[in-house]
Amino acid sequence: MEFSIITVCYNAITTIEKTILSVKNQSFEDYEHIIIDGGSTDGTLGVIDKYRDNFAVIISEPDNGIYDAMNKGISLSKGKFIAMLNADDFYLDNVLESVYLGIQRSGESVGVIYYGNLVVFNEKKEDGYVVKPLPLSQLANFMCLNHPTCFVSKDLYQMRYNIMYKSAADQ
Repeated sequence: MEFSIITVCYNAITTIEKTILSVKNQSFEDYEHIIIDGGSTDGTLGVIDKYRDNFAVIISEPDNGIYDAMNKGISLSKGKFIAMLNADDFYLDNVLESVYLGIQRSGESVGVIYYGNLVVFNEKKEDGYVVKPLPLSQLANFMCLNHPTCFVSKDLYQMRYNIMYKSAADQ
């Protein structure tokens, strides 16, 4: 298994289907999609259930926040690389294939993070703009990598997110 894509959600009925379809419709198929839901009450689970056959794992239960949910997904993942695709994010076409080809070209699969640009759209989904990652030398000062663009080798996730923190739990 090349990729484990973890989607954490809670009451995401307005966005979860686009997230699911963006993974389901990828041309590259050597991945598992894991859904970790915090016990949604708004119909999110109905949308997830509609695509049940596309998921390796679905968990829906109360948790201790987003980082606890991410840790659950990491623990269940089987892929060489782990990607976090939150319930209001989506992949553009052929992202998994492009990342896979990049990994093959580099030959590195241990102790690495592959990442790229993030495209941000306004609420009307018009006029997206590109957020380029900052140099990694800035990592101590700024959040220069965006979760939806990162593919992290599984060995780097031996340490989990610290659920004590509401943000920056991966420091």
